[in-house]
Amino acid sequence: MGAILGGTGAALAWALASLVATRSTRALGPRVALAWVMAVGLLVLLPVLALTPAPQISRATAFWLVASGLGNVAGLLMTYRALRAGPMGVVSPIVSAEGGMTALIAVLAGQSMGALRAIALLAVLAGVALVAYRVDDGDLGTPDAPTDIRRAAFWAILAAVTFGAGLYATARAGSEVPAAWAVLPPRVLGVIVLTLPLAAGGRLRLPRAIVPFVIAGGCFELLGFLSYAAGATSDIAVTAVLASLTGAMAAGLGRLFYAERLSLRQLAGVGLLVAAVATLGALAA
Repeated sequence: MGAILGGTGAALAWALASLVATRSTRALGPRVALAWVMAVGLLVLLPVLALTPAPQISRATAFWLVASGLGNVAGLLMTYRALRAGPMGVVSPIVSAEGGMTALIAVLAGQSMGALRAIALLAVLAGVALVAYRVDDGDLGTPDAPTDIRRAAFWAILAAVTFGAGLYATARAGSEVPAAWAVLPPRVLGVIVLTLPLAAGGRLRLPRAIVPFVIAGGCFELLGFLSYAAGATSDIAVTAVLASLTGAMAAGLGRLFYAERLSLRQLAGVGLLVAAVATLGALAA
């Protein structure tokens, strides 16, 4: 049950992060937006770390922590580039394939998975695809917000692959150290590589209207990783696949602001998701 709660909690937090990142990225650019998100996440995480005993870190754990930092920062940067180029309704479903990629890595690494659980996880991915993926006139942008679907899809695919590897590394690290320490490396690396150099160059200016978006983005991004790391200690594959609900949730949140209704295909996807998650819950009970 911990994997189910962790995965769905991560999906919701990351969907909200994508919603606010769409605004901040288009206003600031992907590098500056991500720099602020990493800085906010680190500032929020520091008090939690102060209350968490410092763990003993082996060489293997150190490797997974570094890999987690590199994969997650690179994946976020690619995601932000994609969001700047194209609509969230296109980008988020592609990026959410990260969950399937992480699950695949976990299985290849030796994690066992029963037949019923595998079928339920495949049903989750199919439901995500039905609910989230749609490219129509409303997705193609407007003269005030031009988009490039192909470029957005290219960066989103790269983000999904990179994120998949990074999330697997986060899960491995999270099995050895507390969740707060497992999610620390991406924030430290992001601040060192992005925030500090941009600040030194005077390029970290933040319009007052965008402040709430970068604060919310940093908090939601951190909350998602904490939820994922906690859930992955129980089952990496299940947590990762349920985290792929991010695409469906983000697409739904994005469309909510335009008062769009769900199509019959999307409603079928919702039903499939509910049934698949309920099945996973029954199997975990």
